Amino acid sequence: MRKKILTGITIFALCFGMTGGPILSAEDEQEEIKIRGYEIVETEGENYGHIPISYTVPVSESDSDVLDNYNTGLHGSGTLPARYDARDYGYVTAVKDQGYYGTCWAFAAISSAESDAIIDGRNSNPDYSEAQLAFFTYNRVADPLGGTTGDKVEVIADGEDYLSIGGNNYYTTMALASWISPADETTMDYDDIATKYTGITSVDESYDYEACVAHLQNSYWISMSDPDSIKQMIMEYGSLDSSLYYSDDYLEEVTVGNTTKWLFYNPEEYIQNHEISLVGWDDTIDADLFSKTIDNVEYTPAGDGAWLVKNSYGDYYHDEGYFWISYYDTSLMYTNSSYNVATAYDFEAVDNYDYNYQYDGSYATFEVYDDDYNESIYTANVFTAKNSAQQLEAVAFYTTLPNMKYSIQVYKVDEAGTPVGEALLTKAVEGLEPYSGYHTVKLNERIILNEGEKFSVVVKNTITTDGYVGIGATAFLDASNDDGYLRYTSSGESGQSYLSFDGVNWEDMYDRYGANLRVKAFTNYRPVESVAVEEDTYTIGVGEQLQLFATVSPENATVQSVTWSGLNDMVLSVSKDGIVTGLEAGSATVTVKTVDGGKTAKCTVIVKDRYITPDKPVLKSRTEDTITVEAVADCIYSLDGIDWQDSNVFTDLEPGTEYSIYAMIPGDEYYYQSELSEPLVVSTYDIIEAVKLNYTDIALVIDEQDTIQLKATTVPADVKVGTVTWKSEDENIAIVDENGLVTGLSMGETNIVATSDADEQISAICKVGVYKRYATPSAPTLASKTHSSITLSKVSGAVYSKDGKTWQSSNVFTGLNPETTYTFYVKLLQNGYYMESKVSAGLKVTTAEKPFVAPDIKVSYRTHIQSFGWEYKEDEVTKWKANGAMSGTSGLAKRLEGINIVVAPTTTCEDLDLGIQYTTHCQSYGWLPWSADGDMNGTEGEAKRLEAIMIQLTGEHKELYDVYYRVHAQSYGWLGWAKNGEPSGTAGYAKRLEGIQIVVVKKGESYNQKMEGITSARTEAFVAKAGSSPIVNYPATSNTNPVVPGADDVNVAYRTHVQSFGWQGWKYNGQMSGTSGLAKRLEGIEINLTNKDYDGGIAYATHVQTYGWQGADLNKPSTWKHDGQMAGTSGEAKRLEAICITLTGEMAEHYDIYYRVHAQSYGWLGWAKNGEASGTAGYAKRLEGIQIVIVPKGGKAPTNHGGIISNDTRAYIEK
Repeated sequence: MRKKILTGITIFALCFGMTGGPILSAEDEQEEIKIRGYEIVETEGENYGHIPISYTVPVSESDSDVLDNYNTGLHGSGTLPARYDARDYGYVTAVKDQGYYGTCWAFAAISSAESDAIIDGRNSNPDYSEAQLAFFTYNRVADPLGGTTGDKVEVIADGEDYLSIGGNNYYTTMALASWISPADETTMDYDDIATKYTGITSVDESYDYEACVAHLQNSYWISMSDPDSIKQMIMEYGSLDSSLYYSDDYLEEVTVGNTTKWLFYNPEEYIQNHEISLVGWDDTIDADLFSKTIDNVEYTPAGDGAWLVKNSYGDYYHDEGYFWISYYDTSLMYTNSSYNVATAYDFEAVDNYDYNYQYDGSYATFEVYDDDYNESIYTANVFTAKNSAQQLEAVAFYTTLPNMKYSIQVYKVDEAGTPVGEALLTKAVEGLEPYSGYHTVKLNERIILNEGEKFSVVVKNTITTDGYVGIGATAFLDASNDDGYLRYTSSGESGQSYLSFDGVNWEDMYDRYGANLRVKAFTNYRPVESVAVEEDTYTIGVGEQLQLFATVSPENATVQSVTWSGLNDMVLSVSKDGIVTGLEAGSATVTVKTVDGGKTAKCTVIVKDRYITPDKPVLKSRTEDTITVEAVADCIYSLDGIDWQDSNVFTDLEPGTEYSIYAMIPGDEYYYQSELSEPLVVSTYDIIEAVKLNYTDIALVIDEQDTIQLKATTVPADVKVGTVTWKSEDENIAIVDENGLVTGLSMGETNIVATSDADEQISAICKVGVYKRYATPSAPTLASKTHSSITLSKVSGAVYSKDGKTWQSSNVFTGLNPETTYTFYVKLLQNGYYMESKVSAGLKVTTAEKPFVAPDIKVSYRTHIQSFGWEYKEDEVTKWKANGAMSGTSGLAKRLEGINIVVAPTTTCEDLDLGIQYTTHCQSYGWLPWSADGDMNGTEGEAKRLEAIMIQLTGEHKELYDVYYRVHAQSYGWLGWAKNGEPSGTAGYAKRLEGIQIVVVKKGESYNQKMEGITSARTEAFVAKAGSSPIVNYPATSNTNPVVPGADDVNVAYRTHVQSFGWQGWKYNGQMSGTSGLAKRLEGIEINLTNKDYDGGIAYATHVQTYGWQGADLNKPSTWKHDGQMAGTSGEAKRLEAICITLTGEMAEHYDIYYRVHAQSYGWLGWAKNGEASGTAGYAKRLEGIQIVIVPKGGKAPTNHGGIISNDTRAYIEK
């Protein structure tokens, strides 16, 4: 039954020893194209008919990944059943016996072909010949078209023949693709193999191509690393061809429950020696049942499950010829350091195609490639059409990798040396093949090939699968070779096979390697059996054309072309396309003849003179569903020029639809029908629910607007109204024309009625009033006005408006804005048939000013107290004392040294203009300049007591309020209340102020004279000793009746830090700050503005010893110190050398600032102003004193201020 063969097989000698082509090395390096062959792999022990070669289907993942996927595919798929047995569905034929021959490969392939025939329904009980397949695989004969003439595969090993040498799925695919097999068992019965078919090299020629009963379409080479696909293919094709390393040592009968199973498991890495059929699987068979002990080592599969194997050792062997092999059988999964494959063969009926154009009649396994690992490769075969005309219907090619895209084009080839010419497909056929192997693709366009025409099939294959390292697109090559066991002969010629990697540059494979590419073309020839014309007789008029049509049978006849001819060319003419033209009255026979086969059919065409074409039909009447035209003798009528009627009335039409009505005179025994008339285009009336007018009530004014255009629409709106009849119910008042234009004639009222012509019951009415207009009244006159209302003089019968748009009957307008100008109009209203007047001219009136309502005022204040400092922070105004609360101390003998005061309304009042200003009588200074609105008055850090104070209100609304205040004076206690600028405190007694209360009330209102429960110790507010008090920058004033000027003036206040002395007291408005004649440097300065009447402030920059301008950019006052900040240094013994001072904001728009300095060695310099530098630079000279004066913008500059004369007119001296 089994025979040992090919033990220790050698590899292919990858060189060519054939004639007719060049010698091919293992790695041909001419230009970029290279070629590689695959060796026959040595197997151990006995070989039962499988020839293993080194070619395997590439797998993109690593081995470990594949094993993981394998486990998942075997047991994790949700779409495949856990068990499947193709026998249960009748898809598997009987087990056969290969006997003592090495033909297992033929039995596995034939089993697949038989299962495919059953599943496809071509044969319910097939029995194909394994002997015929084996014989013609190794005893090649030329194909019927001669494309494989000279191609051979010969057994040359000593003592071997086609029955013993073996085979594999790759050789079998190539043999079946040439249409040599399968054949029925009766062709070459395997039972006769020993007596009839042993030791022969030829058989009856009827056993080869003529005996083939099916054509191989596809051969899918599926890696065993893809178990899901293998299972799917078993379900689709019934039986798959695969291989294993077979030995009885790995086969064991095992009892499972009440049954026994033959189980096979080989854990050792042996190359396959036997081909079998996979016909099912069972995921649930326990892996432990397959356990084997070899050389004292126990092996158990990595998981459960097994494939069902159909063997070829007869049905008396194993389980009626079947056994189960573990999913993890090493030899089934692996081969040659890669993965084994299972092959699914897909066949079609033998009559699917008539001709197979091919050149690859041998099986040597070579691949062509290049070192650039191109993603695409182009293979092309050029064929010459044989015999009669044929239709190219499909092409076939091989793919060497899974998931390769293909693109197929067919060309007409006129030029030698290239497969590319005129494209015969309007669009390339494209797709993707998921598996390596052999593939047939049907074309989707009709291509007719005439005998002798050259055509090419060009296939572009492109890699799409990721993970192939160092692999480019390749193609199989049919080349000659001799490996010592088989001799492969590829007999081709130049101009047959071409290869390219870019589709532009082509290499002739015969000229290069003496080889052919594996690309095929399939054609059919279907002869014409008959032809027919639709009618036996046709009638046309003189000058008319008729298109004749012929039907060629069968429908799929290869050549459908026909020719037309006519007898009696005086009567008619016939074009090549079957268009008949009538020339004169008479009859003639027209014949159609098929180009293929010369089949004919005839018809008679009668030509008659035509009736004269009638005029365009004339409309007589119409409704929503009928159209009637005027009747004309002998005419018939049509709505489409196809269907005709005798009646001139068309009924059951669609409302509102446009129709084209034709007239024609029909033909008779003597004349042919006339031509169609020009069409009458007419629409039926629409079905409408109502007529709607653009106005329902109109007014006409005599001598003004005498006419108005009415327009009619329909309900629903998308329906055409047709025509409308217009009518006036009183033509003495108004008339209407046929288009709906209404004209007024005399005063009064009437109705205009619009009636639809489609339905007299449907109409619409518009009420018309005809009027005369009142004369336009004069502009209105003003009666009275307030800040929020205006009253006009009343006009009888009038309405009034303040904008000419909105009208009111009242002559009084309220809710107006104060101090706003309005324009008022008047018009007379309609009365009877007198139309309202036109609008009068306008009267412009401005409302009065809104009276000011004085809000309550909150006065807030804080004091600087001896030992304690300021009561609250400057920016915490809400925390300051307010409205009579005491600021200061009581009973602590602490002097007040400074004060800030502000006022604000208790409710929002944008119109309020109110401020507060104050001056204090300060120890040593006397009365200080006035401060305002939060400025500090007094001193800070000088230990100077305040002795008296005057406070007064400022602004437009100051007369609406009174400010009251009283102080707690040393030795006197709380004095009486002062108000509105009166002095409060003492003068001439050197008595400190210790506390203060302030309150603001509306003019004349009372206030609580015992604020916080305090009763004044004295009634007088001011206690003064006879004499006078000094005023800063002014002459002294009386103690008892002090007057402090400058309440309206802004003040500039400044103090300097002087060497040895520290900070001096504040100086004001030109007073000198610093020293004179003491050689003491100024080290720092602070400058501020008080009693300001505009927004803005003051900024200043100092030039300091060793520091320069102290970080200030003289061109950007925003970088300077400002508003009381210290400029210069304190405690660093650094002299000031120069200074710049400028005003900011609105203050700069209304005032100029002047300043001069006393400089070491130079004395008093000239005056600088508004940001100019004053002092020296580059001479290391100290500033010793400074004066600062503020004057109105453009005012007179100071000169010898304070009696000081400048020693140098220059303000700034720079080295």
